[in-house]
Amino acid sequence: MWYFFYSSLTDADILVHRLSLFGKPVLRQASITGGVIKSRGGKYRARINGPATAHVDGWAFHVISREYEDALRVYETEAYDVVRCSITRKDR
Repeated sequence: MWYFFYSSLTDADILVHRLSLFGKPVLRQASITGGVIKSRGGKYRARINGPATAHVDGWAFHVISREYEDALRVYETEAYDVVRCSITRKDR
């Protein structure tokens, strides 16, 4: 499953640490539509619903195991939700 990142998880070193990877992860430039980025508490950036024409640029990462998914959910805490979205990768 592909995950879309737009904030701290776009840092390859954070992914290496969080997922106990042995090498740099492959991140692909991507975007999603229907959302905008807003500041939460003046410190954190969060994607929220927006106009259907709005888009958010970021990166896509192929999550290959349930363990990776669980590690990513722990990192983001319950303050964030994992939601299905259509990711448009720039390398296609």
